[in-house]
Amino acid sequence: MQTILFFSRLILFYLVILIPFFMDPAVAVAYDFSGKVAWLFLLPAQMLIAYFIRPPRTRRIWMGPAIALGLLAFIVLFFSDFEWQAVLLFTVVSLFAYISTRMVFSGKGPGFAVLEMFFIGLVYFKLLNFTRSAPDIAEASGAAIKIVLILAVLSFLLHAIILYLAAFPDRSRKRKRAELVIFSVIAVLLLFPLAVLLPDNFVDHEAILNNLREEPPPRSRE
Repeated sequence: MQTILFFSRLILFYLVILIPFFMDPAVAVAYDFSGKVAWLFLLPAQMLIAYFIRPPRTRRIWMGPAIALGLLAFIVLFFSDFEWQAVLLFTVVSLFAYISTRMVFSGKGPGFAVLEMFFIGLVYFKLLNFTRSAPDIAEASGAAIKIVLILAVLSFLLHAIILYLAAFPDRSRKRKRAELVIFSVIAVLLLFPLAVLLPDNFVDHEAILNNLREEPPPRSRE
């Protein structure tokens, strides 16, 4: 079950990472070369290392951190040109991916995973706010907004179900099945229509003109 939770979490992160490829540049800025290396390769690689090379999968406690640091050093050496922005980005992404993955799959993991879901939800909310900044931006991002919302709803639902199963492994099958059915029905009824029925031009800025009277003639102070 933890392996399924790991890959559902990885998919959830990847959906957020891939958003700039589908959104209007005014909503999400495209990645530069360092960003592509950091988010598309380094982050999932460090997550894989943190999950699969850890106790009790291996008795060598030092192996996982050593491989993670080695990968970071390799990326910095060959892909950063030793620019401090790129080095900082690679370091922060590596630390976040490795440490957060170890925390999620430790004894107190489910609680941290729930916080991650709220953080990712905040990112989606901010992106939707950016799409509402102007009618032309909303129209250009209309189809992408629908796709992102549908994928977000489905991925959040799947991840929440798997997180629930991982957090409460001792519940009876019958009780689990009933709770999951109720949760799924409520989530779909509340969230899925918002993603499907959202129109492409859901932003409409109408200019309001005030009918002002003619300006009075200027008065002399003398």
